[in-house]
Amino acid sequence: WLAGEGVAVLKALTGEAPDVIAVIDRDLTLRFVNWTGPTVPAERIIGKNVLSMLRPEHLDAGQEAYRRALSTGEKTRFEMIYKDGSHVRQWEVRVGPIRHDGEVIGLVAFTTDVTEQRRERVDRDRFFSLSLDILVVVNERGEFTRLNPAFGHALDYDGSTLIGTPFMDLVNPEDGEKTQAAFETVLAYVGAAATKSI
Repeated sequence: WLAGEGVAVLKALTGEAPDVIAVIDRDLTLRFVNWTGPTVPAERIIGKNVLSMLRPEHLDAGQEAYRRALSTGEKTRFEMIYKDGSHVRQWEVRVGPIRHDGEVIGLVAFTTDVTEQRRERVDRDRFFSLSLDILVVVNERGEFTRLNPAFGHALDYDGSTLIGTPFMDLVNPEDGEKTQAAFETVLAYVGAAATKSI
């Protein structure tokens, strides 16, 4: 169901995409891929079952994600780790249905190298956890979503019991108005920065 002009259009649309984009039929046969690594030409894998290309440790997660997307029409995802020479790369595979006349006829998979993102997250988590300063994260409603161990040590309190609690509940009432104004300024700045980056 994917041939001729359709393949040419897909190549034109996705050829320079940073992600690996694949089209997979209901039998989990790879029908299209926009690019591959230098050691595996696309012609060598087109027509193969995508599960046969997964390493054994990723097979269960991949099979579950592909089968669930086919049977439910829901978007799914899984992650894979591969050693690339002397480097370890982490990949996120996001899978979505392709529909025709209301039926799921295949899948589209977007595979993204998330190695740097995961490394940055680990570094950020390490900094957050090891800092001797009290660090907290609140959501846009002002509720605690995360507190570092220094919070509990400094205040001799189990910070995990505060998750979901508005931080304003802990602010001295005399400082409430000034603190709320500062929080709203930060929210406005973050919102403006996010809009500029889009």
